[in-house]
Amino acid sequence: MSLLPPPPPYYYYYYYYDPPMISLRWSDDRGASWSQPLTQPLGQAGQTEINLQWRRLGMARDRVFELSWSSPVKTALNGAFIDVTPCGS
Repeated sequence: MSLLPPPPPYYYYYYYYDPPMISLRWSDDRGASWSQPLTQPLGQAGQTEINLQWRRLGMARDRVFELSWSSPVKTALNGAFIDVTPCGS
């Protein structure tokens, strides 16, 4: 009989040492080439009220955005929006 407590779940080590990240990249030519990704931490396990923002992304026509993330547990994208200001070009 062991007096040691059971080991923590596998995701404990993952979150403690390497938090999950979310990346945003975009294409200004409808997907032919892509920018370098801008990454942010996605939050710890159990954090449900995360609000991520990327600012000052520049100007373009026909821009396509791509989000990708890494996480060892179930995640969901519940919504996204873009605040656009028209310019007179």
